Amino acid sequence: MCRERAEYYTLRAAELTDPDDTSPQAQEWREKAAAILERRAAAEPAVAQDG
Repeated sequence: MCRERAEYYTLRAAELTDPDDTSPQAQEWREKAAAILERRAAAEPAVAQDG
């Protein structure tokens, strides 16, 4: 539960940060958010597409 909450707040911080903000904290939030999203995408089962 703590991990999910921490991930939620990290993703929100990255989302709410001004895209033009180049501060170290903003960059850290963006990097952490990207890592969280990559990990989540890798954990999801592949969805077969009809084509």
